[in-house]
Amino acid sequence: MSNGRALPSSCSTNGDSYLPVPGLNPGETYYLVVDGYGNSQGSFSIVINDEITPGPVNDDVMSAILLPVDGEVQTGFTNSMATATEQEQTIHPSGTGGDDCLTGWCDNQVDNSVWFKFVAPSNGVVYISTCDLADFDTQLALYEATDDSDFSTFTLVAANDAGPEDCATFFDSYLPVEGLTSGETYYVMVDGFDGAEGSFDISLSTDEELTSQIDLTESDQFRVYPNPFEGTVHLDYSESGQVVEFIEVKDVSGKTVLYMPDLEQQSNGYVQIDLSSAPSGILFLRIHTKDGDINKKMIKY
Repeated sequence: MSNGRALPSSCSTNGDSYLPVPGLNPGETYYLVVDGYGNSQGSFSIVINDEITPGPVNDDVMSAILLPVDGEVQTGFTNSMATATEQEQTIHPSGTGGDDCLTGWCDNQVDNSVWFKFVAPSNGVVYISTCDLADFDTQLALYEATDDSDFSTFTLVAANDAGPEDCATFFDSYLPVEGLTSGETYYVMVDGFDGAEGSFDISLSTDEELTSQIDLTESDQFRVYPNPFEGTVHLDYSESGQVVEFIEVKDVSGKTVLYMPDLEQQSNGYVQIDLSSAPSGILFLRIHTKDGDINKKMIKY
């Protein structure tokens, strides 16, 4: 597109739609009809963006907001009305697998990104968090760069899509990073999973005690596969040493679509989950153990 915005390569949820319309007459009323393919029916949300209403001040990486690394929560940010350029798509932080939302992003493109930057502290350790600080499903990516006007100089350092179990709200994000170069400027991209938009706060700390105490390893020992899936998924927690008491699956509206109680006797650490009757789209799996909850994001075709 001539404006540099990225046309989505696909809408990952349920064959959704995207319609760019240039050349409209200012002040004229237009009508938009929404239908479902074939006999498809369901609920939906819709967003109409223009090129006049300004987006966030840090929509562009060259306008990245400088954040202190002091453990204080920085407030009042949004990615609503933010855009993503075609060049930003080239640095999308893909995970290492369909279920790996801890080291990469689980969707396939940058949607509504905003930018921050910080100077690495002397110990080279930074904990970046939107954990319980956002009203939408956030994503974090950290980059180093030699030229903030040229994305070809950006190198991904670390990324996180769905924070571990201690992030209770909307699958917020948590990104612990070590080995940074003291005094060097790094760039943080914040986006929303699958185009999600909303308000958020963010915290950068060099002392883990100032942020949530989160064990990434434990969450990673609960594997859900395949993801995305069509009807049935498998939960393997045999390496975790945990006792799962029940699992619960909810849709994006918060409605429970599956509840499996009394799983304490699953001594082999494996559960088959039949979601053939669940709606297509994004689903959230809550795995309740004696020591707390593990949350996983799933996509059903």
